[in-house]
Amino acid sequence: MAGAIVIVRKNRLADFGLHYKVVIDKKRVGDLLNGETGTYPVAPGTHAVEVRLERGSIRSKTVTVTVVEAGSVTLKCGPRGGRLSQYAGKVRVSPVRIWLHEARWFGAVWFGAR
Repeated sequence: MAGAIVIVRKNRLADFGLHYKVVIDKKRVGDLLNGETGTYPVAPGTHAVEVRLERGSIRSKTVTVTVVEAGSVTLKCGPRGGRLSQYAGKVRVSPVRIWLHEARWFGAVWFGAR
C-alpha cells in the first residue's frame, strides 16, 4: 500500500498569482496555487521534495522525507521575502524566494508554520 506526501501552501499576498511546481524525486507531480493543499501518492521509502516557481530558477531547498507504508508526511511551503513595497507612489516587488519544511503536530498546534 502506498503512502503520501501532503504539501500545504501558505496563503500569502507576496506571490499570490504565482504557480508552484511540486517536484518529488526529480519528477514534476503537480502544481499548487496560493492557499492550496496537494496530496501526492508515493511508494514507501525516502523521497526528495522541492517546490519551484512555474517560470524561472527560483526553488526551495530540497527536503528529504521518509514515508512509511500507508502513512503520510506533511510539508508546508510559502514565499520568503517578496513583500510589496511602496516607494514614492511606485509599487516595487522584491524577489520571491520559497521555503519548504516539514510540519510537525504537537497537541493542538502545528509547528513549523511561518
